[in-house]
Amino acid sequence: MKTVIKIFLYPVPVFAVFIPLALWSDIFIRYPWMDIPFHLAGGASVAASAAVMLGYLIKNRHLLKLPAAFFVLFIVGVVAIIAIGWEFFEYSLQMLFPSDMAMTLSDTLGDLAVGLLGGAVATFFASKRRS
Repeated sequence: MKTVIKIFLYPVPVFAVFIPLALWSDIFIRYPWMDIPFHLAGGASVAASAAVMLGYLIKNRHLLKLPAAFFVLFIVGVVAIIAIGWEFFEYSLQMLFPSDMAMTLSDTLGDLAVGLLGGAVATFFASKRRS
């Protein structure tokens, strides 16, 4: 049970702050750059959660110990999948609750890039801690 809590410990605070701000304030309309720190933190928190999950699976012999390259690829892959899902979520919110928030291709690609950067940085630190 403690491991499940640890896995969700990292992303929940990011989402808990982002979602109310997105739904009930105009902060992202007034300051369009404000979503960048959230995507960075979101990517980092998902990477940290994936590292905890992977460590748990290896520790409990559900998975063999992975070479460092596979460890990094797995975590960055998880971050990429979650980031893509998050962009679909943002798009869905925009369709359900129309606003003046910019939903352009460049914004979406920038969000994905920043999320992956946050995930890559967290993965770097997780892989250093692992070795």
